[in-house]
Amino acid sequence: MNDKPEIVLFGIIFGFAVVVPAGLLYINTSFLQFDSLGETLAFVLPVLWFSLIVVGFMGLGGWLQIPTDILLGAGVLGTIFGFLIFAGMVGWGYVMFAIAALALLAVMVGSWGAYEWNRQRGDTNEPPVGTWRQVFAIFAAAIGFIPVLLVVV
Repeated sequence: MNDKPEIVLFGIIFGFAVVVPAGLLYINTSFLQFDSLGETLAFVLPVLWFSLIVVGFMGLGGWLQIPTDILLGAGVLGTIFGFLIFAGMVGWGYVMFAIAALALLAVMVGSWGAYEWNRQRGDTNEPPVGTWRQVFAIFAAAIGFIPVLLVVV
């Protein structure tokens, strides 16, 4: 796959995940007045935020040929750490962690896309009915359950 040490690949993805999901959300919430944007643009910006995270993870995972375990693991840890850092710096409340679940879902979707891309190019050593697909499906279900828990509890 790649000649770089795994710790370097982990660091690249971890740094990207710390800065991009929470940082882009901070820029969206701090500098834009959603009340004055109108309904269409207020809908487009969160979709664009989600899409940028997905494309970033797919691009890094495919371009650098990062193994799926590093891509998903460092992405999840970095996103959680990034939201904790921004929550402390900016003063985000408890509700922002429901949005963090969406960021984790974007990380998972991007990692899944990079996995499929690398698998089609023959860069992974897994069978055609790979075990990562089940991991991604279970992870998506678990992430989808987090906002439900936040609303109910």
